[in-house]
Amino acid sequence: MHPPRRGQRAAAAVVVLLRIIVVLLLLSSSNGFSSSFVPTAASTTGTARTRSTFTRLSMRAALVYEAKAGSPLLEAMSQAVGQALYKDASACALEPTTGGGSAGGGGASTGAAKDTKSGAKYFYKSTGLWGLNMLLAEYKGIKAMHDTQTIRTPTPVAVGTSDSQAFVVFEYLSMGGSRGEAAARMGKELAQMHRHTSKNGKFGWDIDNTIGATLQPNGWKESWVDFWDERRLGHMLRLCRREGCDFGGVEGELRTKVRAILTEGGYAPQPSLLHGDLWTGNTGVTDEGSMCIFDPATYYGDRETDLAMTTLFGSLAPDFYKAYVEEWPLEEGHEKRKTVYNLYHILNHIVLFGGGYRSQAQRMIDQIMKM
Repeated sequence: MHPPRRGQRAAAAVVVLLRIIVVLLLLSSSNGFSSSFVPTAASTTGTARTRSTFTRLSMRAALVYEAKAGSPLLEAMSQAVGQALYKDASACALEPTTGGGSAGGGGASTGAAKDTKSGAKYFYKSTGLWGLNMLLAEYKGIKAMHDTQTIRTPTPVAVGTSDSQAFVVFEYLSMGGSRGEAAARMGKELAQMHRHTSKNGKFGWDIDNTIGATLQPNGWKESWVDFWDERRLGHMLRLCRREGCDFGGVEGELRTKVRAILTEGGYAPQPSLLHGDLWTGNTGVTDEGSMCIFDPATYYGDRETDLAMTTLFGSLAPDFYKAYVEEWPLEEGHEKRKTVYNLYHILNHIVLFGGGYRSQAQRMIDQIMKM
């Protein structure tokens, strides 16, 4: 084999440089999907904040494995898995296998791969490089829930990039067990997961993520009602207005009413670790009989938001709810708050799928305004 010519070496160097630039651009926001960080007098309060911002970027970059230039997707994932599990990028050799589906939320493709060296099977999602932050946010969300050692989730393995794609790799879970007793265990385990609260005592998350394919801004807020008003309800109402749905111009009145409902009787929830998108389709039972959750939109907030969404599109078994409240009883007013929290997801469906959900959203708004 002849050594690479000078032109070939130069071309390879350009590819590497372009990949570095793309990854740095994708990672160059303090909240993942926000505009690029540019330290100015208006955007920073001094060197401490600048240092904090770049510390977050460094921590994020450290999670992302950048495969060797020219590596196709499966080879890049093999390197990332090998490095993550064995500290050796050559220790894993993935090949495609069945069971990975074909499409994931947010425009991601999904698949399954088997390591020919160890026999282990993995589930993965991939996008163009544009989706790196979305996949990184999912990795971090799954990892946060997994690390509580409460409810079952896929074990997060690796997140990284090839020349033109971003990917995230998880443990492959074979589904098909009976929900039976698993529902009660899930209720207890979810309540235990919700006991895990943010280290800073605030509401939010350190990276923006997505709810379906819709941007979900996070950041941190001292107050739950401020967080919900600005980063959830207000954000989604703005997106609906962009789609031509303004609900008769009651946005201001609705937001004021919601703030009142969320503080009624001195209600003050803890900043619990949340799944964030816990409809029944994001739950399952493994062949071993463990109830598990996946595809999160994680942040720290009111635990009732998770419970509310389990009732929005169908519901879980009664034993799930019974076990949850036995482990951690709900506070007075939770039925009112359930409607408030589920409105967010119906508004998101307007953004994602069009005006077919508008009448349902309007009924919920009317209900809230009469509370």
